[in-house]
Amino acid sequence: MKKTFLSILFFTITLSGFSQKNSSLLKDTIIWSSDYELSKEDFKGKVKKGYAGMASTYVYLYTQENNGEIQFVVEALMSRAKSALSTDSEYMLRHEKGHFDICEIYARKLRQRILKKDFMKVKNINAVISDMYRQIVEELRDAQEKYDKQTEHSMNMVQQKVWDEKIIIQLRELDDYASTIVDVVNK
Repeated sequence: MKKTFLSILFFTITLSGFSQKNSSLLKDTIIWSSDYELSKEDFKGKVKKGYAGMASTYVYLYTQENNGEIQFVVEALMSRAKSALSTDSEYMLRHEKGHFDICEIYARKLRQRILKKDFMKVKNINAVISDMYRQIVEELRDAQEKYDKQTEHSMNMVQQKVWDEKIIIQLRELDDYASTIVDVVNK
């Protein structure tokens, strides 16, 4: 790919104004990892009236340079300051972790879409990536709402178990897209 083409690719899309270089935001942010176990201490926000918990999650897309080539980075994030849990219940913690896992599912779907797109045939890459991102954010929002509705915010234990299994299966099915780095140059 030509350098001029790569310079067009260099842009950042964010949800809620995250900045990769802002250390206070980075301290507040958890990047989804299969190795990281959420704990009650990860929920620093205030619980809204009528709720037992809330996980504030985001799909974050930005670019980085690697040996003169531009790569996309897509991460599922959770804000500690905006996430809240009013109980020590492992069950409620697991429900909120489900929200974070769903966010990772949609981060993987975005990585998949970016990898499958032939950018050599695209005139306005920024518009295409922005559209992909907006669509994923909408799909993520719908999935989060469906998760809470069907599990009745975790109160329906049967549906919660169904969703727990569904989330594990979806993560496994998208395992090829687990890497946060999306290298479109070498495909």
